[in-house]
Amino acid sequence: MPRSVANDEEARRGAPGLTRREALRLGTTTLAGGLASLAYSGLGPRLHAAVGRSGRGIAFDDYAAHDGLGLAALVRKGEVTASELLETAVARMQAVDSKLHAVPIRFVERAARSAERGGTPGPFQGVPFLLKDLHLELEGTLTTNGSRLFRDHVATRDSTLSRRYAEAGLVVFGKSATPELGMSTSTESALYGQTHNPWNLSRTPGGSSGGAAGAGAASRISTP
Repeated sequence: MPRSVANDEEARRGAPGLTRREALRLGTTTLAGGLASLAYSGLGPRLHAAVGRSGRGIAFDDYAAHDGLGLAALVRKGEVTASELLETAVARMQAVDSKLHAVPIRFVERAARSAERGGTPGPFQGVPFLLKDLHLELEGTLTTNGSRLFRDHVATRDSTLSRRYAEAGLVVFGKSATPELGMSTSTESALYGQTHNPWNLSRTPGGSSGGAAGAGAASRISTP
């Protein structure tokens, strides 16, 4: 079952003023994995986001047609709100993750409060994002490293990388699955069970970024 921890003391972060090149240096591999894990097109019925304060909403097909920078541009131009992007991403996650088990830790309410403020100004302002559940701490949320040893570990600070993601404007709403302590090429653990490969649910998407990899692959095909 997905897990979450409430965080009632969120600090407001200022605008980072990052250039595009500086944003890419934040961690290209992890960023790509996190954004790919939101691209669940082709799975389940087509869903539309609940209409946000702008009254427009955004269909997932439109959401999936943009990369992270493109979605942020829509937010800055006022064509969509950060809340609407989050609603769309969460709706897709809820539609497909019962099969994939790719996102075991969720803190949607925490993310919603950030999205309601419009997201931190930056190259990825308002873009929904998943952290990998391995050593990346985000204050007030679980960091289990896929292990029962850390099943109740709640971060008391932000890792440097997590902080820089937030400064770039990303809205983190969950953490993707990893094998225990990242020490396996198959993402399955006694804590969360097996993450499935959408090409064949009896197979693994690999590891240690199996949660991100499985969800990313699901953006191109339908599950059996």
